[in-house]
Parts: sequence; structure tokens; C-alpha cells
Amino acid sequence: MSTATTPGRPQASSPAADPLVERVCAYLRDRADEPVRLADLAPVAGLSSGYLQRRFSAAMGCSPKAWLRECCAGYRWGIERKRRLLERERGASR
Repeated sequence: MSTATTPGRPQASSPAADPLVERVCAYLRDRADEPVRLADLAPVAGLSSGYLQRRFSAAMGCSPKAWLRECCAGYRWGIERKRRLLERERGASR
């Protein structure tokens, strides 16, 4: 299996190896449509902002902001698509 990446794009890595990073990713996914600052994320992980930035980048290959922008974009798109499908189904059943 190839793991080729596009230069300048974050890798869609799995945070499972780092439970604190997983907690931050879950927090970001839950708030994918809200502005989130690094200072908001640090207490979620129980780390300083600087250390969280380094640890997240080491685990995910990008900053939390880049991960939210690039990797959660598909997540947000999927949620929006499901919402529209549900609305269509509800409209068709009336």
C-alpha cells in the first residue's frame, strides 16, 4: 500500500497512537464548523499550547489548524451531504 502525499497537504494520519492527540481530534471534529484556537485546544489535552502544537504535529504530520482545515473538510462535507439526504427523504415521505 502506497502512502504518497501531496506536498504542502497534511497527511490523514491516525491519532490512535497518541490518546491526547485523539482527544484533540475528537474535539475538533465535534466543533468542525466553529472557529477554534490553539489556546482552546490546550486544556482539552492538558498540555501547554506550544507542546500541544509539537505533539500534534509529530503525530499527525501537520498543525491542528491545518488538520482541521484539510482533513475535517471532508468530514464536514459528509455531514452536510447526509443532512441534505435526510431532508430529501423526509420531504419525499410526506
